Amino acid sequence: MFFDYFESVRSSEGVVCTSERLLAATHSASVAKQCSAIALCDTSDLRGTLKKALPVVTWQAHFPSGKRKNSDAVPSGLFMLDLDHVDEPNKLYYSLIAPRLDELGIMVVHKTPSAKGLRVVARCRPEFTSIGENQQWLASVLGVDYDVACSDLARASFLVPEEYFYYRDGRIFTDTMPDNVKILEGKPSASSHAGGVVSAVSPSEAEIAEDEAETVVSVADDSAVQTHYKGFSLADIAAKWLAMHGGQPVEGERNTVLFQLANRLRYITDFDYRAIYSAIPHCGLPDDEVLRLCQSACNGSRSAKMPWDLTAALDALQSSAKGGEDREIVNSEFLSRMPSLPLGLADTLDGVPDKAVLPVLCGIMPLCMAYATRVSYLYCDGAEHRLNGMAVIYGPQGSGKSIVREAVDLWISPMTEADAKEREVENDYREKRRNRRADEALPPEPKTIIRNVPITISCSALLKRMMNAEGRHIYSFGEELDTLSKSNRSGAWSEKTDCYRLSFDNGDWGQDYLSDGSVSGLAKVCYNFSVLGTLGAVYKYFSSTNAENGLCSRILFAEMVNNPYEYLTKRVRRDVSKRRTNILRAVEVLSNASGLLDLPRLSGCLENWCNSRADEAQLLDDKVVDTFRKRSAIIAYRCAVVFYLLENADAEVPVESDNLLAFAELMADYCLYHQAKLFGSKLSTALETHAVPYVLNTRMNYLDCLGTVFTIDDMCALRSNASMGAIRTMISRWKTSGRIEELDSNKWRKVSV
Repeated sequence: MFFDYFESVRSSEGVVCTSERLLAATHSASVAKQCSAIALCDTSDLRGTLKKALPVVTWQAHFPSGKRKNSDAVPSGLFMLDLDHVDEPNKLYYSLIAPRLDELGIMVVHKTPSAKGLRVVARCRPEFTSIGENQQWLASVLGVDYDVACSDLARASFLVPEEYFYYRDGRIFTDTMPDNVKILEGKPSASSHAGGVVSAVSPSEAEIAEDEAETVVSVADDSAVQTHYKGFSLADIAAKWLAMHGGQPVEGERNTVLFQLANRLRYITDFDYRAIYSAIPHCGLPDDEVLRLCQSACNGSRSAKMPWDLTAALDALQSSAKGGEDREIVNSEFLSRMPSLPLGLADTLDGVPDKAVLPVLCGIMPLCMAYATRVSYLYCDGAEHRLNGMAVIYGPQGSGKSIVREAVDLWISPMTEADAKEREVENDYREKRRNRRADEALPPEPKTIIRNVPITISCSALLKRMMNAEGRHIYSFGEELDTLSKSNRSGAWSEKTDCYRLSFDNGDWGQDYLSDGSVSGLAKVCYNFSVLGTLGAVYKYFSSTNAENGLCSRILFAEMVNNPYEYLTKRVRRDVSKRRTNILRAVEVLSNASGLLDLPRLSGCLENWCNSRADEAQLLDDKVVDTFRKRSAIIAYRCAVVFYLLENADAEVPVESDNLLAFAELMADYCLYHQAKLFGSKLSTALETHAVPYVLNTRMNYLDCLGTVFTIDDMCALRSNASMGAIRTMISRWKTSGRIEELDSNKWRKVSV
């Protein structure tokens, strides 16, 4: 198709836009930078000024003279629809436009430079004789408002970065315009263009029928069609993706869901619509409609990265093949290791369905740690830590995450009641300030201690609360992680990612303003929280950047298992008054606890766990597990300290029980499993390694698996897939730490400790 490219709207000369020119512009760093600046602009005047530096194309016409004038325009056979003020372009595209791309003759869809609009480029229809009529028709079909000022042939369209494009049909540079399309605006006519055929609207009906007939034949002949990817059938991959996105689509959503699935599968089929067509279910749609849907998906522009949800589906299949990813099986395996729980924890889980036990336990842990705010402990390496904790409970909508909210409500009432008195003091002061006379002096503002704050609290308000709390823990509970993502987009006043990272180690955090009315200061961050959210919200908030900068490794993740088509899980109703009494007693125990704890058995247990995971990671060259194991052990230690305090609530001489150690190992494995499962691929990409996907298995201490006296051959037999260098490094580490002694060359003996 012939349309033109200009370096900017001010350019005096244009050239025919080729695929190479378009790609060069959309991949240009300057275009990306300019559009980022435009998206941040508050005024239309400034946006207009910045846009003038962007290159443009004239989708609707070619100008043989090189001058962008209506009098010289040769219609391209395309028209564009300009949709302004679109708050949710993603939703508009995927729900309304994507399922009907071929049907409506749409060739290009992308966001506008401000990211608050859509530009749709489509083939002109034979029944219409002007750009305006085509625009009016498409707008009415889609049910949208559009900019009617874009009907002249010389209208230019600003180019945007590649990631702004939702769809771009490669035929836009090769198709021809049929003779039965006549656009009367502009001279000369499309059919008289010198140098060949101009761009087209759509092939004739006969051509379409012929093309589709050939395509169906090629699909039916599946001998040369790809059927597997990395050992898994495409059909299984499609089924797993659908299972992770609500199951088989029903009437009313089939086009949308299947198009999204086809859009994902193209990344692993070399854009072969035949392979996708053979793999995806048709869900009652006509075969030719599914075929066109697959072709449309393959014709779209491609992102540089594989979609995260396709990666998640592949990881799930791969882990399942290795024996562990069925979520219900995984959950049952962890539950089977749960020891008897102490005061408060056992009462919280009384009557809770099996699938919710671990999510509820993880959800209340940061609050329990906040109550034990005066407790610190010596970690395995001798460093002093406090009980800082953050938890995210994720699961699909309707999976029952609200049960965590109910558990938190049982625990948080003492904190809320104490806060209510402090808030009353604040309100009295505000009332006095509001009603004071102009010459009346006010007493100093009271320093209230309020510890239960909203998850969307601003940075200034949070800093003020932490400064007033004087080292006590602040706590937040959030119903929706997506709310936190949206509030962070509101600007620096609400972005607290740095604060969350610092809170893990009680780092210093603050701000400094000259204004007397602003909050300035520095505080040790003591901030715990629990948040609920869907898997999509987790990946939206914990981006690739957050995977690399360590935020996700500081958080205890728990999955609310929700298998497709399962019946409602009925809860067992228990004596709430007894539960509440015991939980209030547990709150009292944690609140009264203080001092520095030195727990040698617990330290030895988690040091052994961490070292065993290091051995495993080294043998597999798995830098993901090696990275996540370190903080998983710290998080598990903090959960175990809560267990220890509650288990010894009435003990004259506190003990470190076997139940405590079992609980610590369980929490360490559970934390590591979910961190690696959720963010292993992102961290692996960031580290530029090829770490194997993490699979749940029983922790193995390789030294324990060897005899009292062993040789290098014994070690090689134990880990046949490990390199000799990795095995010798492990043996050297055992020897340096005094766990073995050398008897002879390639022969060692364990040292009793």
